Amino acid sequence: ETKAAHESSIAALQKETAQYREREHRLEQDVLGLQEEKRQLLARSESLNEEMRRQKERIEKEIREREAVLAELSSVRGREKKLGEELKSAQTREKGSREEGIILFNFARALTEEESFRGKLDALIRGLSARIEISRLAVYSVQGDDLLALEEMHAGGAYLPLKERIYVPVSKTAMGSAMASLKAVLLPPGEAESPAEVLKRAGAAPGKAPGLVLPLMESKKTIGVMAFYSTEAIAEPDQRLLENLAPLIATSLRQRLEESERSAGTQRVNTKDAVIRYMESRLQRSGIEIDPARKSEEQLASF
Repeated sequence: ETKAAHESSIAALQKETAQYREREHRLEQDVLGLQEEKRQLLARSESLNEEMRRQKERIEKEIREREAVLAELSSVRGREKKLGEELKSAQTREKGSREEGIILFNFARALTEEESFRGKLDALIRGLSARIEISRLAVYSVQGDDLLALEEMHAGGAYLPLKERIYVPVSKTAMGSAMASLKAVLLPPGEAESPAEVLKRAGAAPGKAPGLVLPLMESKKTIGVMAFYSTEAIAEPDQRLLENLAPLIATSLRQRLEESERSAGTQRVNTKDAVIRYMESRLQRSGIEIDPARKSEEQLASF
């Protein structure tokens, strides 16, 4: 009886030992699984850190580019102010009469007092209305070697609504001569500055009166052209007046183009910020703590 009890105890211990060993084996398997999961999480964390580092570098590059555009914009405004000051003294340099110098001074002052591109065009049109009747005014920006983009068109007393960006090859316009010679070019009656289909898309009729095309120069580079149509021939004094005012319009056009570029750069930076916020949320879901008291850039750089 004692021997039977002893054997029963041994059997119970062996059974319990087997159970412990089975539990130990399961625990070892769980530990291995956790170690593999930890390895995968570390690999994902390293991949995310590398991606955030690249995103940070791109964002910093965008910020530097935006700062460069702002610096250039400040320089353009300085050049515009300098041009205004030079035009105010144009009456002393003008080869024409004293009356032409006074007219040029008044035009220049009116243009420099306006901030926006359209404001300067409006001031120009108002001033010219007392001298010549402008039936249409169009401003194009240069896009590449043989492409122009219509920026503004004023006809019938108002700006035409441009529902889409209108491009036209220089070779299909009457503006190539002005761009090549860097001088004003008179257009004979009936010759439009752009193809009829482009004018139709802009909602304007082809010119039936004499016209004048002026190159818009900025830093010795042609950045656009400005075209006028009048109900009568444009007199030589008026042509000289427009040629002297063209640098102010060119500077304002450059400012508009750079502001558009800066706006696009800001949009790109905002997109990068959204990417950073997405990366932060992924880190949080992976169990990596994000300190809200620290700047995102500093915190992401520490991973």
